[in-house]
Amino acid sequence: MEELYYALERALDEKGDTFPIFALLNGILPEELPPALKSRKCIILENGDWAKQIVSAINETEPGFTPQENLKDFIILEYEIPDGKCLEIKPRFKRISPYRVAVEYKEKESGNVIKGSHGPSGIVPNNLIASHPINSAGTIEDDKRCWVWGADNEINSTNSIYLFYKNRPKRIWVGHPDRLIMYEI
Repeated sequence: MEELYYALERALDEKGDTFPIFALLNGILPEELPPALKSRKCIILENGDWAKQIVSAINETEPGFTPQENLKDFIILEYEIPDGKCLEIKPRFKRISPYRVAVEYKEKESGNVIKGSHGPSGIVPNNLIASHPINSAGTIEDDKRCWVWGADNEINSTNSIYLFYKNRPKRIWVGHPDRLIMYEI
């Protein structure tokens, strides 16, 4: 911490208040930052456009990203696969471990939703590679029966949950076991 404050003071004394100072975050949550960096631009290296953000921070220009209104907590993408379809679900900003994804019980029981899996973003997984995988019945919202997949693995901007199905389920619940968010899709 002492070296951080010394470096900030030296840079600002030598370069002035307009000198671009920003934090590069790798595996650190923004809320874990020391106070001296919380007021600075933070670039998360796990994001795909981190290099573009660094260049824009150095040049003091906008990175070209305009956030959508009403951003949801999760990004949900759909893929066509040989035996049906697949949803890729990943958190927009957070890192979540353990994770869960659930569907109404009838979706699994009917054979419509086949399985849930974990894997790298943008690459539909062939095999389940999970730490303490979960694939079982459970309850959600007002003791409604559901089917749950999950693991102790982390999901983040580079690691996703994949849900395999024949016909898109009407609703899914996703997130940390203590805070599942329902999406109608």
